[in-house]
Amino acid sequence: MLADLHIVTAPDRTVRYVLACPAGGRPTAVPSTDYDRPPYAAILAALASIAPDAQTTVIENVRYRLEHFATVAGHAWTLVPSAEPPPLPSLDLPGPTMELLTAIGGQRGLVLMTGNYGAGKTILRCALMRHWLEIYGGRALEWADPPEYLMDGPWGKGHCHQMEIDHDQYAVAAHKTKRSRAQYVGFSECRSPQSYAAVLDAALSGPLVITTIPSPTPVTGIAAYLAAASRIDTYAATNLAARLTAILHVSLYPKTDDRYALTVDPIILSEDPAAIERTLIRNGDLIGLGAQWRRSDPSW
Repeated sequence: MLADLHIVTAPDRTVRYVLACPAGGRPTAVPSTDYDRPPYAAILAALASIAPDAQTTVIENVRYRLEHFATVAGHAWTLVPSAEPPPLPSLDLPGPTMELLTAIGGQRGLVLMTGNYGAGKTILRCALMRHWLEIYGGRALEWADPPEYLMDGPWGKGHCHQMEIDHDQYAVAAHKTKRSRAQYVGFSECRSPQSYAAVLDAALSGPLVITTIPSPTPVTGIAAYLAAASRIDTYAATNLAARLTAILHVSLYPKTDDRYALTVDPIILSEDPAAIERTLIRNGDLIGLGAQWRRSDPSW
């Protein structure tokens, strides 16, 4: 399945060229002779009626996430087909990392996933929720803006309810989470102070909450989270220090076949409220936090 399509058109939406990007690979040009063949024929025909501000569309029973760009020469579209998240073992993570990630599913609190844009944070977040439901069972809520992977439905011993929300509805989602008694709650990337505060608020109610934040290092991720959430919640540092369970730093590394593989560096916080990492976060001592974590990985 294609990971995404990049379609460039003239102002009247006549197709100029199409690039296809397989999962984990790089874009390649689609021959114009394939424009009349599946799946391109239906997609290109649908472009004539898709509104530029649409975030999603369904073409031949396939849901696509959309991004539109008005260019100086016409239009550019990115279409990402939604698919089920992969099984966690298929990501080929090392055995010790798999054991740690599996064990997190038996805990409560907040899991933050850091990493650069396009590092694979969302695919890992959804794969983890699928894995935890299959292993531990229970109910999960997935709040997405918009959904990137199809999570709605049964997964092994558990079940997930997936909802599409606007980014200004995170506080409402957090309130509903508190009443849901769900074991797992996933939020797509936070993009505003209100959303950061809402996700932290949801984590205070008991479930294991997992979200992503674009950040080159775990320390800068914590700094960005506190800076945003503190604008809404004056107790953000105290609450984050109390509820943070783990930080998963995600990155991609190139493989020999012009594809990329995902790697995860987990930081599991001690459950002790007086643990050094929790104390540093509570006091806002991010320099000290960085020094503490660099003892295990100098790159942080």
